[in-house]
Amino acid sequence: MVCGPACVIRGFLNLIVQTIHSDVKTEETDVTTEHFRRTFGSLLWLTYRRGFPPLGGCTLTSDSGWGCVLRTGQMLLAKGLLLHLLPPGERTDPVCWTWSAAHPQRVVSWFADQPSAPFGIHQLVDLGKSSGKKAGDWYGPSIVAVNASPDPPSLTVYVAQDCTIYVDDVRRLCERPPPQGWKSVVILVPVRLGGQGLNSAYVTCKLLTLECCIGIIGGKPKHSLYFIGFQDDNLLYLDPHYCQPTVDVGNTNFSLESFHCKYPRKMSVSRMDPSCTIGFYAKSQKDFEALCTEVTEVSLVPEVGLVPEVGLVPEVSPVPPLPPPGQEQVYFSVQLIENVGVM
Repeated sequence: MVCGPACVIRGFLNLIVQTIHSDVKTEETDVTTEHFRRTFGSLLWLTYRRGFPPLGGCTLTSDSGWGCVLRTGQMLLAKGLLLHLLPPGERTDPVCWTWSAAHPQRVVSWFADQPSAPFGIHQLVDLGKSSGKKAGDWYGPSIVAVNASPDPPSLTVYVAQDCTIYVDDVRRLCERPPPQGWKSVVILVPVRLGGQGLNSAYVTCKLLTLECCIGIIGGKPKHSLYFIGFQDDNLLYLDPHYCQPTVDVGNTNFSLESFHCKYPRKMSVSRMDPSCTIGFYAKSQKDFEALCTEVTEVSLVPEVGLVPEVGLVPEVSPVPPLPPPGQEQVYFSVQLIENVGVM
């Protein structure tokens, strides 16, 4: 493996920071490469599909050319679901997972291209109708917040409003009377990072280092990608823009081969459009409290040029105005608001 002076592969993949020198090939670099290969290969890759039953209200049997936001949203949600299904005490590093193929197959079946699949494209398109969307239209990332399904148990989805996480609202959503306990939560936060494109602060990479982060939906206008980590100044991503035949998940032991990608793609962080959606997952109340702490700490790191007033505040703080050209500051406009309701 040929690398630069330092190769950093971080993010929700939970890889340890490694320093790899290009002029020295060691057993350690081989182990690191294999660890990354196995970790990346464990992620669910959900792409355009063709040949599925017609979508409601039309004759479309493929989402090629218009469904990339739906697919990247599915991938982010699938990552949260895999973490949610981990047995108590299981490490979050996918390389250490000991479960059988039945677990990934179960998750994939929830995203099947069938009307009955709770997180499938048919369900997402039907959900979009309430927002005036129809099959073939462009969808926003918040469409992923499907909550009408009883599967999986003890999990809910929260979509932040106005770039704001209302802490008390999340608590009310997740708290349940004994003996049920706290409900796990996937949190989606649509944000705008910076002014006219991201600068050298690379706040995106900072976010991907958080253990609670399950990835970022972003890319370029009308070209959605699923960012899962970074290497040096490049973001690593899974690309949904590859049309494959629909898989019949009703068949016993259906193949998962087309749901995993062998090779990561990368894009310079400077090319990423600043409008994106960040995903977080908290399995327990303790995890949610840690999430609040981690997000606040990232929001206050001075070297990434973040606006200092973002954090735990008693009222909504306005998103800072865009600075004059050439004086852009990257800001992370997620705010954690306590004791207030949804606006």
